[in-house]
Amino acid sequence: MDNGDALKLQLLGAPSLSSANEKRPLPAKAYLLVALTLLARSGQIARETAASLLWPDKRGAAAANLRQLLVRVRRAAGDADTLIEARGKNLFPGSLARSSDLATFLELRDSSAVGNLIAGVPLFRGDLLEGVNDASGELAQWLLAQRAALRESGFAMAERALIEVTRFGVAAATDIRSIEESLLGVEPERTESYLALIEAYRRVGDRSAVERVRRLMRTVFGAFKESSVSHAPAAAASIELREKGAIVDQDRIDGRKDRRPRVAIFPPTCVEGLVPNLYRALLADVADGLSRYRTFVVLAPHSSYAIADGSAQKPASLLDADFHVSSALGLDGEHLALRLTHAESDQIVWAARYSAQREQLRLTFRHLSRQIVESIAHEIERSRLLSCRVERTAEAYLHFLRGMQHFASCDLPVLRRARASFRAAAAADDQFGEARGRIAQSLLLEWLLLGGTDPFLLQRAKVEANAAASIDPGGAIGHWMRAVVALYQRQFDLSADLFMQAEALSPHSADLLVQHADALAHFGEPDVAWQRFEQAISINPLPPDIYWWAGAGIAFSRSDFVGAIGLCRRMKSDIPALRLLTASHALVNDLPTARSYARRLKETYPGLDAREMLKMRPDRRSEVNQTFLKGLRLAGIN
Repeated sequence: MDNGDALKLQLLGAPSLSSANEKRPLPAKAYLLVALTLLARSGQIARETAASLLWPDKRGAAAANLRQLLVRVRRAAGDADTLIEARGKNLFPGSLARSSDLATFLELRDSSAVGNLIAGVPLFRGDLLEGVNDASGELAQWLLAQRAALRESGFAMAERALIEVTRFGVAAATDIRSIEESLLGVEPERTESYLALIEAYRRVGDRSAVERVRRLMRTVFGAFKESSVSHAPAAAASIELREKGAIVDQDRIDGRKDRRPRVAIFPPTCVEGLVPNLYRALLADVADGLSRYRTFVVLAPHSSYAIADGSAQKPASLLDADFHVSSALGLDGEHLALRLTHAESDQIVWAARYSAQREQLRLTFRHLSRQIVESIAHEIERSRLLSCRVERTAEAYLHFLRGMQHFASCDLPVLRRARASFRAAAAADDQFGEARGRIAQSLLLEWLLLGGTDPFLLQRAKVEANAAASIDPGGAIGHWMRAVVALYQRQFDLSADLFMQAEALSPHSADLLVQHADALAHFGEPDVAWQRFEQAISINPLPPDIYWWAGAGIAFSRSDFVGAIGLCRRMKSDIPALRLLTASHALVNDLPTARSYARRLKETYPGLDAREMLKMRPDRRSEVNQTFLKGLRLAGIN
C-alpha cells in the first residue's frame, strides 16, 4: 500500500476510516469496539465483555454477532493493517488503531513539551465518536463518561499549550492562531476559551488580536462582556488589570515631544582666514560623542555649520538650541579655545583651552575629542541639575535615588519598593528614560525570583524597556533591558546585538557589564563571560547580590561548581540562587547539603519539577541544561 492509499482512523469528532482515495464503510459498533480497546485501562478487553456491552439485549447471539463484526472489521482494514487483534479470549487495539487520532491524542495530552502540545491540540476535533448513538445500557453510560473526560482533557490541553507557548511573553502568531481555531472550532460558545485566548494574546502584547477575539466574543454572546461572566470573574478581572499594566503605558509613549536641552556646535573660527578642515572635523566628532549622552540632544553639525558659513540664509534661532558650543583657533595654530554659552542669556557656562598642534593632533585626535565631550557634558548636566532644584525633575531624581538604594538586595518585597520609587520618578518626569529602564529591570528580577512562571511580568518588562529606549535612545539602559528580555525569550542573536549596542553607549557601567557577562554565558561563551564578570567586579568591588548571582551562573556554565557555590555564599540572601546551590552541591557529590537546599527549593517554588525549573535557563548549549537537570535530580527533585 503506497502513501496515497494509507488508511487513517479518526475517532475524535465524526468517526471515519479512509485513505486519500476512498472512505471505507464501517458499522458504528466497529468504531465503538476500537474505542473500547484503546480506552481500556489494561489495554485489552475480554471478548465476552465486549459482546455483552455491544449487544446487551442479545446475550445468546452476542458472541456470534461479535465474530461477524470482527470479520467485517478485517475486511475493511485490508491485509496490511489491523483495527482489532484477537488473542485467545481477549481483544487488543491493532496497528491501525494505535496510530489513530485518539491514540495519538492520549499519548500527547500529558506531555509537557510545547511541540507535543501544539501537535496534540488539533487532534481534538470534537467529541469521541460524534454522532454515534448505537449504544445502550452500560455502554451508553461509558460513552457519555468518556466523551466528557476527553472533552475536558482537550480543552485543558489547549489552555496548557497557550500558557506554554507564551511562557516567555513571545510566540509565533501561527501557533496561537492554530490553537484558537481548534478551541473555537470544537465549541464556539465556550466562555473559558475566549478568556484563555485573550490572556494568551495579552501575554505576547498582540493588542489587535485581543480586540479581534473580543469582537468575536461579542458577536457570539451579543452584548456580553468578559468581566461579567459569572463563572470566570477572576480571570476577566485579571485580564483587565494586566492590560492596564502592560499595554496602556505604550500608548502614552507615542507622540511625546523631547523636552531635553538642545546643544548646537558651531565650526571654529580663526583671526587670519579659514580654519583647516581638520579642526572642523574635530568639532563634528565632538558632536558624535555628545550624542551618546542622555540628558541633552546634540544637533547635527551640518545645520549649524551651514548657518555659520552663510550658505543657509536662516537665523541661528532656527536651531532652537539651549546651549551653543563655539571655538577659535589661536594665532599660534597650536591651541583651540572652546566655550559653552547659554543661548538665551549668552552667559558663558564653561571655557577651556586645548593643545592642537598639527603634528600631534593625528595621534591625540580621539583623546582630545573625548576630553572635550566629557567637559561639555559635565557642565550641561551640572547646569541642568541646578535648574532641577526648582523644577519637578528634582522630585523625580529623588525618587530615582531612593529606588536605586533598594537595588542592593534581591529580596522580593524590597525589589517591589524599588519599583514603586522608580514609578514615582517616571510619574514626576515622563521623560526620565532611566527610571523606565529600572522599572523594566525590577520586573525582570521579579520574574526570575518567582520562577519564571508569569509571562506578564516579562511582557511588562519589555514594554518598559521599549519605553526607556524610545525616550532616551542615546542611553544604554533601554537597549540593555531589551537585550535581557530578548535573552529570556530565546532571541539570542537580537539579544547579542542589543547588548553590544548598550555597551557601546556605556562601556564602563559595571551593572551593564555583569548583565552582559551573564548573557554571554547563556550564549555559549563562558570564558568571555568570566572576563566581563571580572571587569565588572574590578569597577564595583563591593557589589549587590545580583553580581554574585550572575557570577555563580557563569561559573556553573564553566563547570566550576565549587566556584559557583563560593560566589553564592557571598550573597546576603541565597534565595535567588537556590537552584544553582542545589545543582552545584549535588554535582560535587555533597548530597546531604544538596538535598537540604532541594527541600528549601520545593518550599519556595511548590509544584515546580526539575524540567519546569530547567525551562527558565535560556542556554544555547544543551549540555549545560542537561548538567543542570542532572544536578537537580541527584538532589531529589524529579
